[in-house]
Amino acid sequence: MRFVIVFIMLIVSFYTFGGKMTKS
Repeated sequence: MRFVIVFIMLIVSFYTFGGKMTKS
């Protein structure tokens, strides 16, 4: 269960970072 939460957080963080990099 904990692994799933960490995985989701990682995906969200990576997605946000990627979107910011692409937008900038």
